[in-house]
Amino acid sequence: MTLPPALKIWAAPGLYAALLILGFAVRGSDQPLCSLVLSALWALFAAVLWLLPSRKADQRLAQPALGLIAAVFVLFCAVIVLEPVVDSRSVFDLSAFVTAFLKLMGLACAFLAGVRLCSDNDGARRIVDAILAGGTLWAIFAILMQAIDPYAIYGVAKIGDPRRLAAAFTSPNSAATLFGSLAVLAWGRTLSRFILSDRHEFFERIDPLYIIEFAVCATALIMSLSRSGWLATAAALAGLTMVMFRRRISLPLFAGGLIAVAAAVAVVLKLSSFTMVDRLVKLQADIDTRQMLFAAHAAAGMKHPVMGWGLGSFITINNSVVTADTYPALWAVRAAHNVYLQWFEETGFVGIGALVVLNLAVLGTLFAGAIKKKRMGDRLWAMLFAYLVFLIHGLTDYAFQETSLSLYVAMLLGTGFAMATRSEREAAPARRRMGVPRNRKAA
Repeated sequence: MTLPPALKIWAAPGLYAALLILGFAVRGSDQPLCSLVLSALWALFAAVLWLLPSRKADQRLAQPALGLIAAVFVLFCAVIVLEPVVDSRSVFDLSAFVTAFLKLMGLACAFLAGVRLCSDNDGARRIVDAILAGGTLWAIFAILMQAIDPYAIYGVAKIGDPRRLAAAFTSPNSAATLFGSLAVLAWGRTLSRFILSDRHEFFERIDPLYIIEFAVCATALIMSLSRSGWLATAAALAGLTMVMFRRRISLPLFAGGLIAVAAAVAVVLKLSSFTMVDRLVKLQADIDTRQMLFAAHAAAGMKHPVMGWGLGSFITINNSVVTADTYPALWAVRAAHNVYLQWFEETGFVGIGALVVLNLAVLGTLFAGAIKKKRMGDRLWAMLFAYLVFLIHGLTDYAFQETSLSLYVAMLLGTGFAMATRSEREAAPARRRMGVPRNRKAA
């Protein structure tokens, strides 16, 4: 018995959305056992996808760009593995190292799953829509949980300010990173549909589904009361809007619109119950705590500046550097609250260099595709700025430590990489056969 066509084409994106929600919904995705289980599920998912026959996906294996990324990743892993061998440390946690390295392999599998799912243009569009659908469903559930019981998550008492939406993540700041990134992605899809449907009337160019997804994710972001999460998302939204309208609107008009939006948001927040006044009052205290945390771990990193203390060694390092003076800032943390500082501390300048090369290889491909491609360019810009939320917020918080969130990012980058390296011409005949207007389908 053959499956209905709609079920066949949406099976893999639907499974991705299910895995996405599962990872977000499980409490403690930064804990070792949960991290390994989620990584194993994504490894299994990627293996099944690549084992299924697909001519277009098989052709992608021979692409020079993917071969370059694979070579860079192998070099990256070799650096990580050889660091503790070449530079022996007095403090080295082998089990933490193995766990962190297996999580890294899980990210590679999530990236490959994204590459495989986007073997054609329609597949790329479906997986982006699945990302938004899964994330929006989780945002709705998180908002409902917060409204029903702000003091607990799944019946367990919440740590920290009960007014802040944390979903099932370790921190409300992690929730802000996710929902901010999803809001940027939804905004990008909204603008893409609007721009590429310029032959239609104004309201026909606005897709209500993407507007709803943006509104829901933005609401969850606001409810997290994350100052730096708001800032990172606002910067990404402004940058994305400017890039996508760079040839269609003058800079003064854009600046005026930005000021108007900022004023409207300020009024809404002032009138709403989600005020930031208390959070702003505590800003200096939080800055002092972060400075104490950063200073302690920067000093620890400089003891092994070349190759670091070893991947996954943060907890061990933190326990060794805590003092009576730094105890209030360090005793409860499980990450450095700065992904770049923590990576330097664990892997040194060599690891930082390898990480930069790997990111440039992927992001450079996405950037080149966003500039060159017509129909998929706007989608690539949205993905780049959605990742920018993680990069900016990573300066002060640790969403990358949540395995479910790092898997989401890896999948997103894999999807973008596939879109940036494939031809746009394959989908055009299918659209003409179906009688769908080119500019509407392209969005």
